[in-house]
Amino acid sequence: MPPTLEADVALLQIAAGRNLETPPPGAVARAAPRKAARGRSNDLLFLVLDLEAADGAVPTLTEHLAQLAAENYFKTPGSITAGLRDAAFLINQRVRDYNQTHSSEASLAGRLMVAVLREADFYLAQCGPAHALLLRDQQVTTYTSEEAAARPLGSTASPYIRYYHLDAQPDDLLILTTEGSPVCPEHVLISLSGVHPALAIERISAAATRDFSGMLIRIAGPSAAKEGLPSHEAGPIQAPPELEQPKRAPFPSGAGRRLAPRRWLGRLGGGLRAALATLGQGFSIAFGRMLPGLSEPPRGGYSPRVLAFLALAVPLVVVAVASSVYIYRGRGQQFQVYLDQALAAIDRAEALQSPAAQRAEWELAYANLQAAGRYGDSQDYRLALDKVQDELDRLDRVIRITFQPALAGGLGSGARIDALAATATDLYILDRAQPAIWRAWSTRVEYQLDAEFQCLGDRSLGGAMGTPVDLAVMAQAGALGAEGIVALDAQGNVLYCAPESLPALAQLEPPGMGFQSIQAFELAADRLYVLDPPANAIWIYDAQGGVFSGSPSPYFIEQVPNLEGAIDLTVAGDSLLILYADGRVDRCRRYSELDPVAGPQTRLDCSLGAPFQDDRPGRGSSDRIPDALPVAVVFSQPPESSLYFLDRLTGSIFQYSADLYYQAQYRPEEPFGQEVSTLALSPERTLFIAAQGQVYFARLTR
Repeated sequence: MPPTLEADVALLQIAAGRNLETPPPGAVARAAPRKAARGRSNDLLFLVLDLEAADGAVPTLTEHLAQLAAENYFKTPGSITAGLRDAAFLINQRVRDYNQTHSSEASLAGRLMVAVLREADFYLAQCGPAHALLLRDQQVTTYTSEEAAARPLGSTASPYIRYYHLDAQPDDLLILTTEGSPVCPEHVLISLSGVHPALAIERISAAATRDFSGMLIRIAGPSAAKEGLPSHEAGPIQAPPELEQPKRAPFPSGAGRRLAPRRWLGRLGGGLRAALATLGQGFSIAFGRMLPGLSEPPRGGYSPRVLAFLALAVPLVVVAVASSVYIYRGRGQQFQVYLDQALAAIDRAEALQSPAAQRAEWELAYANLQAAGRYGDSQDYRLALDKVQDELDRLDRVIRITFQPALAGGLGSGARIDALAATATDLYILDRAQPAIWRAWSTRVEYQLDAEFQCLGDRSLGGAMGTPVDLAVMAQAGALGAEGIVALDAQGNVLYCAPESLPALAQLEPPGMGFQSIQAFELAADRLYVLDPPANAIWIYDAQGGVFSGSPSPYFIEQVPNLEGAIDLTVAGDSLLILYADGRVDRCRRYSELDPVAGPQTRLDCSLGAPFQDDRPGRGSSDRIPDALPVAVVFSQPPESSLYFLDRLTGSIFQYSADLYYQAQYRPEEPFGQEVSTLALSPERTLFIAAQGQVYFARLTR
């Protein structure tokens, strides 16, 4: 299991070269409350919100919306990105409601940068002008999006969110701000590596190019347990929101607090129960002495104790009932207001002819229905929601499909499925938690694990094979004389496995510089493409007799792109596509050319940051897949030649042509409940998706 990290947090309110004592109103740093939604108990939330108005700032509303968004995140079940979406949606809707009741001169535009730390993973979401700075090993990485900056909160019916995902490490320094451009010279940020947070704030304040607000987060390792104390008392625990004071204590310059995931307390012990009982008895005696005759014996009818109880309880019950009626009616009225606005937008959409104008109204209707759903439900609401969803799916070319669990019971909650490979009848699963490679065969209803399959755990390997990073199907008879799989670890060890055969181990001949850390590989036409981002290289190996041997040749000839952040690759026709963690794709093509002097030459044509083309209403060209954070990519061979990108945010699959033109989006009818990690596609177009310890499958319908 990855370590559960903690964070030291300090708020930044830089003005005139110093950090003010008053914290910025839209900055919130919280650990999960006691009643957080399922799966949220170990999350740490960091949120920076800023609202801009033509007639001046609105700090009261800013703080209110920031607190609401944080509470909404911890109340929302599902994936981290689902919670981030709901938090951004809430702010966007409240800002739009505000703008509808105020003049255009007083309208608001929101900027949001929010981060969530879970175990050793950081998730970021940006709406409007904002950016995050990560300082690690004296290198500064900036996370920002011009597309998101151009669409602040409140400007559209649905918020435009740009997501980022990165691995967190102890001593990382992260700065969140709602400024759209750098606020401090890079050399100053580099100088913060390893320094105390108080000194870091002083340097940032002195070198800031302008006034700004934000949040400084330094990642810390898990707190060590104190000797002789239970584990829940070891390390600092952030108080949940319901225990915080209405007025937050200001952060002094350079000071902060430690946020740690909640350690759940055990059941109440007998001593504590006895103490509570004694306390209750004391209150009873006190009330008896305060009220005349309370301790006297009853004289007929109700006892003085009962009468005193009724005297106290009846007014409370009346107030509670009245409050409930008021709240119920208020919620009902609010529900009807949003529903009426949605129905009006539906009528306008149906009367329009322009697809772009229709889409704007359908999105507005969907946003109002989402808001109405927070206050109530009705048959009209459900019918309207289905209609709006169908129309948006039609405009977006969204195909909803039903995924079924492939394995009865899955591999367990502790499994970590990092790679899949599929044939017409078999499914191969790489679980890095054990580690193990499993084979499952199709029963036409589900998949059955093959208990006799011998691969990674076979004793004949003698521990020489490390944990694989990827695996692929060898469709033709390979090293074992039968169809099977090939797996590769980070150091170039190759493992060949096939049903009813003992595994075979080999070693790729390393390049002159050696392997640094192999991230992934692709097998296409008896050729192995090995991705090694730390070495900034892709190596090519040819198969001889089903075994990959011989010296490698570099894929890149002259110009070599920066492969930092590359996570996957695939061969699409005559092109190699490289997928990056931020959603970018490089597309390269090798070809032969006859030079009059030097003879036949191999040339390379690369499109770095190749554009994704989209002809849907309101869409266009983008350097990333809009509204998605792809985690893996596969290519299907003709006649259905397409690229399929798995979106970490929704579990959807985006289908693009080999030239990166949008085709469709396959969206699961029901959310997977856990974050997806990888995918595979069989020759018969059966799609497999892994989510924690389970694999789901569905037949593509298009």
